[in-house]
Amino acid sequence: MPSSGADRVFDFDLLNADATTVYTTVVGAQPISREHLARLTGMPAERLRDAVERLTALGLVSQGVGEEERLIAAPPDIALEALLLGEEERLKRARLWARSLSAEYYRRVDAADPSHLVEVVVGREAVFERFQQIQQASRHQIRVIDKPPYAAPDAELNIPNERELLRRGVVWRVIYDAAGLESFHRLEGDVRNTMTAGESARVLSDAPIKLMISDDRLGMLPLQIAPRTINSIVVVHRSALLEALSALFEQLWCQALPLVHSGEPQGPTTEPTEIERQLLMLLTAGLTDERIAERMGVSLRTMQRRLRELLERLGATTRFQAGIRATLQGWIRVPEE
Repeated sequence: MPSSGADRVFDFDLLNADATTVYTTVVGAQPISREHLARLTGMPAERLRDAVERLTALGLVSQGVGEEERLIAAPPDIALEALLLGEEERLKRARLWARSLSAEYYRRVDAADPSHLVEVVVGREAVFERFQQIQQASRHQIRVIDKPPYAAPDAELNIPNERELLRRGVVWRVIYDAAGLESFHRLEGDVRNTMTAGESARVLSDAPIKLMISDDRLGMLPLQIAPRTINSIVVVHRSALLEALSALFEQLWCQALPLVHSGEPQGPTTEPTEIERQLLMLLTAGLTDERIAERMGVSLRTMQRRLRELLERLGATTRFQAGIRATLQGWIRVPEE
């Protein structure tokens, strides 16, 4: 069992808060007596003594010769660099240990009772906490099918977590359900924000499932078929079921319409004509072709010809795609709440 090295590989607390405070103080006021150091740090005698002993053992502080035996700091660029190199080596060993332990875990999971491959989480707060936990443990890729309902109260709430993971190099792919873009997200708000940070996003008119997959290791989806709120979820561990969910995501990803980064070409750069603007407004209102033609005062054939021309100009093949691209282009303004 790869467990005997746990205490060693995870002992990273070489410089605790007290030691850090004392070393910083000595660097800025050296040479310094212990009495003066105590006054500057405001630290109790026992804690100060422990911190100085730790720093001395690490070679960061030494005691000068003389009556007052003042403390002198070692050069940070040399002393701290040596410590950091040691910590990097320890971190490498910790990662190797974690991989070994993970391999052991999955060997036992694969041989265990199949019921252990599915985990049920109940309670809105517990669901959101598990969601964040799975996110933070991701190392390579997160895939999301984003559709209502939502456990988080606000679309902006998860943006800092996503930005941090993107900064760490985690690939983030999201398929937004159209209903979610209308009721919860904002194309010109949180969606554009996360895309600017590096998220790859697509949109689907009617996504069949709400789903998150982390690193091909864990999947997360609602327990109910058509929930109104997220009060319970199923966490699927590595299994044939998770592979099927991954395949479903990839199939839907191919079908979904790409959302283009705001700084990249998105289609026409000129403003829409008044006729195009009117047509878009009527289309987004959900009117039938006959009603649109009537409102525009033209024949049905003329209206459909203008619609084809509009789709071609936007580079869209469906009305839904045209609506999304017109919104991204700024031809349709998403109302602010």
